[in-house]
Amino acid sequence: MQLAYSPRKAAQFLRKTLKSAVANAERGTEVRREQLKVMDVWVNEGPRLKRSKPKNRGGTHPIKKRMSHFTVVVGLKEVG
Repeated sequence: MQLAYSPRKAAQFLRKTLKSAVANAERGTEVRREQLKVMDVWVNEGPRLKRSKPKNRGGTHPIKKRMSHFTVVVGLKEVG
């Protein structure tokens, strides 16, 4: 619920990854959404696109366009 209303750009991508993880868990087993719990979430650095922007007197300024890898692990809630 928090990801739906977060103003951060990354929240959209994290929400999409979480929905995918839940859907995969439901499809692979006879587990309902209510029985699932987020066990672990991490974000790793992905590849970088290296670009350059022209500057004065024929020089250039490097621009690094960074990307990320989202990983979400879901599991069963403990009963009790």
